Amino acid sequence: MIFTSESGLTDRTRTAEWDEWYRGHLAAMAAVPGVSSAQRFRPLDVGLPPSLAMYTAASPAAGTTWLRTIALDRSMPHRAIAVFPDLAAARTVAQRLGGGAALYTAMTETFVPARTSDGAAP
Repeated sequence: MIFTSESGLTDRTRTAEWDEWYRGHLAAMAAVPGVSSAQRFRPLDVGLPPSLAMYTAASPAAGTTWLRTIALDRSMPHRAIAVFPDLAAARTVAQRLGGGAALYTAMTETFVPARTSDGAAP
C-alpha cells in the first residue's frame, strides 16, 4: 500500500525549518512497524502543492485497489503512481492523460527502517 501526503507552508520564510523538520519526520515514519519506506518529493511544475510525501506500508490484501482520497479538500479523487526514465517521457504520458497529471521528483533520500544484524526490523 502507498500512503501519500501533500503539504505546503503559507509562510515561505520558514521553508528551511520545515524541510529540516520533515527529514526527521520521514525517519520517524520509517521506524513505524509496517512502514517500509518514506520519501519526500517536490513538484516539477508551478501550481502544485510544494511537498508530496509517500510512504510504503504493509497492505492487508494482495492486488491493486483504487481508493478515493480522504483529505480535507478531496481535490483529487483518485491517485496512481508511475516512474519514468526521464522528464520527457513523463510529460508525454501526462499529455496523453489530458494534462491532469502532477509530476514530482525526489527531494530527499528514501528513509527505510533500521534493521538488526539478522535483517529484521527492530
